[in-house]
Amino acid sequence: DGQSGNDTLYVDDSGDASANTGSLTESLISGLGSNGIAYANLEGLQLVLGSGGNTLDVAGTMWQQDVRVVTLINTGLGNDDVTVSLDSATDGPVSINLEAGNDKLDATLSTLGLYLFGGLGSDVILGGQGNDVIFGDRGVITYRDENDLVTTRHGIEVLEQTSSDPGSSFYVPVKLTNLLAPATVRFATRDDATGGNDAIYGQGGNDDIYGGAAGDIIVGGSYVAGAADGADRLDGGAGPDAIAGDNALIAFRTDHLDPRMQALTGTVIYGTTAGVDDGLALVDFTASNLTRYADPTGDVQYDIQLLDHDATTPSTLYGDDYIAGGAGNDEIFGQLGNDTLQGDASILPLTDGNPATLPVNVSRVPGGELLVTVASVTDATDGDDYIEGNGGNDLIFGDGGQDDLVGGSSDLFGLTTSGQRADGSDLIFGGDATQIARNTLGDQTDGGHAHDADTIVGDNARIVRLVGTNGVDAGSYLTFAYDSYASDSSSTTYDRIIPRAVSPIDYTAGGLDYDATAANDQGAADELHGEAGDDVIYGLVGNDVLFGEGQDDSLIGGYGHDWMSGGTGDDGLLGDDGRIVTSRNGVAEPLAGIAATTQDAISAPGNAHSATINVTGQLKKTVNLTPFNIDPSGNPIFTPTATAADDILFGGWGNDSLHGGMGDDALSGAEALAESYAPLFAANGTSLGTIRIDYTVPTNPGNLLMFQSDTGTGNELGEFALYDPTSPMRKILLATDGTAATTGQEYFLNFTPTGEGTLVDSNGNVWSDGDDVLFGDLGNDWLVGGTGLDNHYGGYGNDLLNADDDLSTANGANTSSDTHATYADRAIGGAGHDILIGNTTADRLVDWAGNFNTYAVPFSQNGNPAISRELAPQLSDFIVTLAASDGADPTRAADDGTDPARNGEPAGELGLVRPQDADWSSQTGNGTSGGSNGNGGGKGKKAIASISN
Repeated sequence: DGQSGNDTLYVDDSGDASANTGSLTESLISGLGSNGIAYANLEGLQLVLGSGGNTLDVAGTMWQQDVRVVTLINTGLGNDDVTVSLDSATDGPVSINLEAGNDKLDATLSTLGLYLFGGLGSDVILGGQGNDVIFGDRGVITYRDENDLVTTRHGIEVLEQTSSDPGSSFYVPVKLTNLLAPATVRFATRDDATGGNDAIYGQGGNDDIYGGAAGDIIVGGSYVAGAADGADRLDGGAGPDAIAGDNALIAFRTDHLDPRMQALTGTVIYGTTAGVDDGLALVDFTASNLTRYADPTGDVQYDIQLLDHDATTPSTLYGDDYIAGGAGNDEIFGQLGNDTLQGDASILPLTDGNPATLPVNVSRVPGGELLVTVASVTDATDGDDYIEGNGGNDLIFGDGGQDDLVGGSSDLFGLTTSGQRADGSDLIFGGDATQIARNTLGDQTDGGHAHDADTIVGDNARIVRLVGTNGVDAGSYLTFAYDSYASDSSSTTYDRIIPRAVSPIDYTAGGLDYDATAANDQGAADELHGEAGDDVIYGLVGNDVLFGEGQDDSLIGGYGHDWMSGGTGDDGLLGDDGRIVTSRNGVAEPLAGIAATTQDAISAPGNAHSATINVTGQLKKTVNLTPFNIDPSGNPIFTPTATAADDILFGGWGNDSLHGGMGDDALSGAEALAESYAPLFAANGTSLGTIRIDYTVPTNPGNLLMFQSDTGTGNELGEFALYDPTSPMRKILLATDGTAATTGQEYFLNFTPTGEGTLVDSNGNVWSDGDDVLFGDLGNDWLVGGTGLDNHYGGYGNDLLNADDDLSTANGANTSSDTHATYADRAIGGAGHDILIGNTTADRLVDWAGNFNTYAVPFSQNGNPAISRELAPQLSDFIVTLAASDGADPTRAADDGTDPARNGEPAGELGLVRPQDADWSSQTGNGTSGGSNGNGGGKGKKAIASISN
């Protein structure tokens, strides 16, 4: 009986090697090879068990009103079995250190928050219903007073308690408590490289769990469906961990088989046969007949079943979790709630003595800027992580490594029905949110294309890694032939881009415009950032915002009014649905079904048109648009207006490939400005003011171009609302009411002509943002090449193609030429009433026939090869060949049964109509603006000498 004062009882049975059984209550230690020890009026108790493998029932702990008492239990070196059933109303604080051995601890019946330490060995720990702090291996929890002096320290094993120096990290005060509440409480892991494969379930409450070393199972909730859970903080630590935020059943496998590892059924990743496998991933996979292949890394593998994940799940079964995988190749599942997930890193700076900092936090102000309050971090130990945000609006960081990130859910881990896979609006970063600035260059080191090459899907999908062909496991990841980049000298990094196959689920390509079943799709508008590395990003459902950022990325928007920026590098952007495959000229790419190309010089008769195609060594992005057309009849001229396909695409720096797909799209080969605006229009075309749309505030409400249909009520029928036929070459600026002006706000399709990209002529201050190719495809599109040698293809629709490389000439009037050789562009209108704007006689503006289209240039057009208004011999063949080398969809002929020699035209991406085609008669006659050679005509609008129909 301690009576008054601050009394501590030490009970040490560490020398006992017997397997003992005993119990602890608030007043009695019984069993354990003794006759029992009764105690009372104590403030501290430390119980130390022996090494024989003990069984202990903790049924009660001492408690005093308004006094902080402490019970420390060290279970010794054997394989111990501990049961804890404490009541938060009647029992006092306790920490249990299982120490060495493969131990089991079950606190399911406890409502008191516990401090639990697994110690060395492979442990199974079931937390209680309170707010527990659990370490799978070694850890420490330090209480300090207002003078920063240690008053209590949990987690130091008995054999480590050898220091009397208060400054030592192993110091444990003789008086286990100073009876007062601590001023600070700090958590830290210890011996991070030492530990076993632990299985930890936090169960109820808001738990903090730290896995520590090796591959661990960490579940914030329970392994039983229907169990209560809270908002947990989970940290995997080192090793390949499996982590779930809410309720889940996870078990270690005895082999290395993983459902995320798959072999191709043949040798090509995606099919191209219409009506059979067009755009589908060619892996033999169904959720009910799962084939697993071996993970080439040899990491520990898991069977994972996510529980309690549908629209009817009570909110008491989940919380807003904060999860960090730590070093290694982790599998992380946020489950329900608005979770924050890091593939690597840690949830705290777990160094004893450093105060806890704020958790990572990045958010987008609605209609405003991205606020990076606390970014994540990247480290050399980061692994290739797999993350599913699952339900809710999640914040996800891949951090370093080649990560696979799904904003929603897959069907690989127990969520087998669409109703189990509801998703919200997610904010996802392939890295740590530190490489997201405008014009960031990413990772330019050797191996930089691969080290952070992420695959990201905003909504629900399967992402699988390819480890074989023809159904045979190759025992290693497949590789791309184009991936011939330099490698670094480190043996700890994998310098090849890992091929993946992506299969969207709960998703209908084309959306409601194409298929009414899209009403049942799961997903919402997401914001996705690739950051460094060669990333592949799918937006899918909703008005998504996609950033490629550094290196050579492929971005597919899906349906919705998407906003996309490729960033720096040679990027491929597709506004709607389909696939982008990457190859390198001169080298066959078997995984894409692409044969080796041969560099060639092509020309049309008279050499007014010439080009070098398939330049050896250059990267190529080739697309397969699926579906190509939302009109069931397949007739592009009569395609109905797409209600969810008005995309905004910016290529950024590098040689970019942009494909608008359906809808009225805005395409720019340049990067989005840091600040710019677009007009908002009423249904009748009246301007309602402006909306900010730029790199800083990326958004897209749709119909920003406000195309005035030929049968509508707009001021310029058959044209865009901001197009001025009396001054077509003038740079567009906006007044605050949204009308065009000579001064004011930058239009969102304007670009910076100097100081960005590559300096190609220092004497003339001439810059290039890359040699881009822009395909408007279907709809009425506005194409702006930016600087560099760009090719513009309007496709079907009334398109505007602006090939002027510097919109600031002559104070924005652009009435004189910019003659540098790198300003020579091509603009090929295709079907429809098109407006083609050039600036130099080296430009080539091509459309037909006769006075049907509008050409605007700051020089005399008579006899100038810059303009081709008639279908000259072989010119059509030249254009088709050029476009094929630029990555035009090669499947259109097979899809529609049209001429392969014409690459499916006029049903291809170019809308290239010839006299034998049904739409030829609608491609002749007078155009929509100005008159022939400035002499009137057309619709009677004012003409100037630089415009010709």
